[in-house]
Amino acid sequence: MTNKKSLALVLLIIFATTALFSGCGSKSANNNTITMVEGTVKTLDPRKIGESAGIHIADQVWEGLTNSSEKSEAVPAGAEKWNVSADGLTYIFYLRKNAKWSDGSLVTAHDYEYSWKSAIAPNFASTRVEDFTGIKNAMEYNAGKAKIEDVGVKAIDDYTLQVVLKAPRPFFPFECSGSSMKPVSKKACEANSKAYGDPKTMLFNGPFKISEYVHNSKYTCVRNDQYWDKVNVKPEKLVFVISEDAASVKTMLLTGQVDYIGDVYPPSDFEKLKKDGYIHTSPKLGVYHYIFNCKKKPFDDVRIRKAFALSVNRQLLIDKVLKGGQKPALAYVPYGMWDANPGEDFRIVGGDFFKDNDVETAKKLLAEAGYPDGKNFPEVSLKYNTSEGHKKIAEAIQEMWKDNLGINVKLVNVEWAVFQTELDNHDFDIARMGSIAGVPDASTFFDGQMPKGGSNYGNWENSNFIKMYPESQKLSDNAERMRLMHEAEKMFIADDMADLPIYFYVNNNAVNPRLKGYVADSMLNIYYKGAYKE
Repeated sequence: MTNKKSLALVLLIIFATTALFSGCGSKSANNNTITMVEGTVKTLDPRKIGESAGIHIADQVWEGLTNSSEKSEAVPAGAEKWNVSADGLTYIFYLRKNAKWSDGSLVTAHDYEYSWKSAIAPNFASTRVEDFTGIKNAMEYNAGKAKIEDVGVKAIDDYTLQVVLKAPRPFFPFECSGSSMKPVSKKACEANSKAYGDPKTMLFNGPFKISEYVHNSKYTCVRNDQYWDKVNVKPEKLVFVISEDAASVKTMLLTGQVDYIGDVYPPSDFEKLKKDGYIHTSPKLGVYHYIFNCKKKPFDDVRIRKAFALSVNRQLLIDKVLKGGQKPALAYVPYGMWDANPGEDFRIVGGDFFKDNDVETAKKLLAEAGYPDGKNFPEVSLKYNTSEGHKKIAEAIQEMWKDNLGINVKLVNVEWAVFQTELDNHDFDIARMGSIAGVPDASTFFDGQMPKGGSNYGNWENSNFIKMYPESQKLSDNAERMRLMHEAEKMFIADDMADLPIYFYVNNNAVNPRLKGYVADSMLNIYYKGAYKE
């Protein structure tokens, strides 16, 4: 999932402290400056970005072969066109010859080949490796079972990139819009291995470039005067403010100091903000969920995982806490994903795997596991990254577990950087997560769930899945591939309940009503190139 893809792509928006806004207000009121609130960014190396805040910034300062339209369709960007072979395995991308890095040097196909191969290198330690699953020998090279020259990515010349896939992948051009597939400068990276760890030394090929970074405060981006389409870049400046204080953020929105807040947790006056035109609701292909540590007691017992999942009243949570039009997640893959035939929705075809608020079955399973009415149940905790929204959800579910199962679950909140490290180290009992699709295909939610996969924080292992899933992604028969995707979801949720799905997202973005011209799709992509204020 990562993802952009998986997703095991892992993704969120968090808000910032009031003090961090000092000096930003008057600037963001400028019609030529767009100010956004985003969360903490762990890294801005596009080959490693995992959180939504980093992806949103990356979309402005780097440009991949393609971008995404509002309909989540691939449109030309760094590549002016492409074609695909009759068997669906070989793509040829033709790069723009006037595309440049921010230092004036040309962006070439060699940069893309270097970027993609370095991202999947065994010693690079990227959590986004599964984004390259479809490319021939990419995962084999990452696992040390193939040579780098065996990977199906090759610069034919400076402006022609050939990509060979292991199986037909009709959504591959869309995958190329992902942050992990955006290019880095081969020359800059080879000259300075830290070139893409520090905004001061990075090179950019997108509409904007980072001009200032204040630690844990803000990123400032200005127009990139070397960008190939600079005449159509409308904002002079973008300011990404890092914030955790939802109340202060709302005040700044209402006073015109902030223009865009991504996927907000509704404040008490959410309905009034919506009525006044500040809330823009749109589809979002993602699921808010809790991860079980499947190899840590007591959650190594599937009966306990199922008891915890079945005892949550999702509809009540949506009605009383979220209030944003979300849908209860009674499976893992959200609505809006393609199925085998045009017009078919994967979720509708697959249906639900369990009942919401099925307390009777939950109690029965808990008793079978040796803990009737929660008696003698060991101390366990739920971890979530610091956010008022995550806290409210956790408190509501904590109360449900107490009332329905007789189990007291400790709540632990940690800052995002620490939280991400603890997820990577499987240091939790239960942990909150939000997973957003990288492509409108169910595989985006399972590519990272193999053992040691980038999204397999819960250490889930299922021998049938391990055998079946990689083979399913080699099939040219899409109907059979989709049948196996439904089987994969059944293994993950219905059989093993490796995860606790809570709700399917919608985008509830708080937006200055004057802000127009930005492009946002149903996943994580957003582009401010054409944004302006009326």
